Amino acid sequence: VANILVVLFLGMSVYAVIGVTTFGTVRTGTRLSKTANFTSFPNSLLTLWQILFGDDWMYLMDDCGVGWPFCTPEFEDPVTGQPLTYGDCGNQISTIYHISYKVLCQWTMINLFIGMIINNFSFCSNRENEGAVTDADIENICDAWTENFDPKGTSFIHLTRMRGLMDDIGEPLGFYGSPKNRIRYLHAREELKIMLIEEEKAKNLFDRALEMQDAGNANDATRDFVEKNKQEFQQGFFTRNYVNLRNHEEGLREILKLEWSETKRAYSEYVKERAEEARVKIEKDMKKARRKDRARRRAQGEEVDSEEEEAEAMHASKQRRKADADQQREREEEDARRKDRARRRDKGEEVESEEEEAEARYASQQRREADADQQRNGDMG
Repeated sequence: VANILVVLFLGMSVYAVIGVTTFGTVRTGTRLSKTANFTSFPNSLLTLWQILFGDDWMYLMDDCGVGWPFCTPEFEDPVTGQPLTYGDCGNQISTIYHISYKVLCQWTMINLFIGMIINNFSFCSNRENEGAVTDADIENICDAWTENFDPKGTSFIHLTRMRGLMDDIGEPLGFYGSPKNRIRYLHAREELKIMLIEEEKAKNLFDRALEMQDAGNANDATRDFVEKNKQEFQQGFFTRNYVNLRNHEEGLREILKLEWSETKRAYSEYVKERAEEARVKIEKDMKKARRKDRARRRAQGEEVDSEEEEAEAMHASKQRRKADADQQREREEEDARRKDRARRRDKGEEVESEEEEAEARYASQQRREADADQQRNGDMG
């Protein structure tokens, strides 16, 4: 904001100097008067300030552009009677002067200044909505604490290392180039002392309750208090926050993983449905084409096979394609087994005999034939 104000003042100063040198002796008119004129630098600045807010600047533009015969082009020296080099006429650049000033200083600078203010308000409101400290900042603090200052997980560091921690974590809770870093450091130390005092009080209360329970002098409320806070006080303050943050992140990962699995399953179902629809459409188109072909052949007097014969021919063609696919698969499996035996021999592992492999292939073939018979019975049903 300050930079914009400085640039605006410099622009007004330049236009004020131009106004004094160009319109300093112009005669008064409709708006050019004692309250708005260019006779001096301060008066010129005041006049430009009025123009900046739209105070009859059109009349000022007309008054500064006045010409003969409504003015005197050159004055005469009252003593010698010689003509002077100036008069009270205006200048034709008045229109360019005033319009350019309005464009540069009002429509540009003022709007830029207002936009900067609105942007700052928007930034402040967003920071309030999002929170000054985000989950990423907390994770950064926990990582710096556990990796650089407390690798053993004791949950404590010496106060002399507090400044190093704040240098390491940076903005927003650490140091980030502000001249008030010392005040922030002292404030953080005091806040930390208060937190540790409260933590110590709660820990001492838990220890006393635990001692009463071990001694057999605890009532039901004490036992409930120990059972409720046992998990909490088995870890230090910062370690608990670190573990809670990690558990939160793991929960988010699990949710994302479930969402991805659900999306993948839905997409697989969608692909299967589309493939089934395409298969049904192809079958319908093939049946329609066969009916048209039979009608055409009947019209030409050719012999036409019955629908049962065509169905048997289609079934035989399907069986041949399936048998070819099974043979191709058996060849690929045989090649894979040979490669696996060669690899295992190279490694010195025990390799099964060819008789055992033959029995395994026979059992696999029997299973495939049983599956094919079952599928064929289902198709016929």
